[in-house]
Amino acid sequence: MALNNDLYNVEIRFHFYADPRAVGPNKRSFGKKVRQNNFQILRSVCDDLLNKAEIKAKQEEIEISPRSRFKVKFGGNEYLDPSYVVELVYWKQPLKYTTEALRFK
Repeated sequence: MALNNDLYNVEIRFHFYADPRAVGPNKRSFGKKVRQNNFQILRSVCDDLLNKAEIKAKQEEIEISPRSRFKVKFGGNEYLDPSYVVELVYWKQPLKYTTEALRFK
């Protein structure tokens, strides 16, 4: 999303939803494991995607929540409430207003 309607100042948000069937009934231990390694697996997915897209961005925050506003279809026929939602927020540094940057408008 563009911050303050400025296309050169962009926030990128990644949302990950945990399948309750994979997490199992004890979702607290899953949440603890994810926090213990500082969300490293999810951060590496985001970093890899940004690198492949040649987007230079800095991680700003990570939020984990046991509730979701959405039900998700995790490959089965039904929509389920995720066990957790993890949101990683990145900030793409603004491009300098140069002739080169304006070429990509």
